[in-house]
Amino acid sequence: MKSLTKNTIKYLEYLNVQPEDPSFKLLENICNSHLNTFPFENISKLIYFSNNNDTNFDLPSYELLNRTLDV
Repeated sequence: MKSLTKNTIKYLEYLNVQPEDPSFKLLENICNSHLNTFPFENISKLIYFSNNNDTNFDLPSYELLNRTLDV
């Protein structure tokens, strides 16, 4: 198996997915675990866009998003 980055290992641990050689089964496990850990929601984004006339939207930085995994 190719060596994994620190962030990748941390992400897999957070999802409770064991690292293994790439396979469709691993991809399926990662996708399912991700969706169960980080549920998709977009209502707040729709409200934000509605209230701001679809302008002035900045994407959050990688560091800000990555803080959610710093448990």
